[in-house]
Amino acid sequence: MRNSHVLADINVYGSKLLEHKNDLIKHTIKNIGLSSEKMDYSEESLYYIDNFLIGNEISKESTYSNLMGLLLYVGEVYTKKKGGYLKMKNISSNKWIVAVYNSDNSESDILIWVYGSVYSYAGNELPSITASYFAITANPFFK
Repeated sequence: MRNSHVLADINVYGSKLLEHKNDLIKHTIKNIGLSSEKMDYSEESLYYIDNFLIGNEISKESTYSNLMGLLLYVGEVYTKKKGGYLKMKNISSNKWIVAVYNSDNSESDILIWVYGSVYSYAGNELPSITASYFAITANPFFK
């Protein structure tokens, strides 16, 4: 059995991750080559990211190395649209993940779904951050 969590594995900041959130998002936008004007924290900006990654043939390695910034961006889109907040969660000794909480304080699985989509891209499937986002937000079972 795995003694870790996929979100903890890509978190190099530990419990201090959210202190670096804005810089990580800006760094990701620049690294991937996304237009900062189109990255307005709207749901439409998620379509833009998917189309950009696919249309510009952004390498899987580049996408994966910027994954935490992408996840934080999606978390911000989610909380701005649906309400809620991001919070660090200690899952074991010295292992921290960023968690998305809904306005009713229940935890959302949005970041795991998006991680799965981007990780699948590393396995030769097209990424769909948008599909992962709407699988959670438009699905009555996840409300």
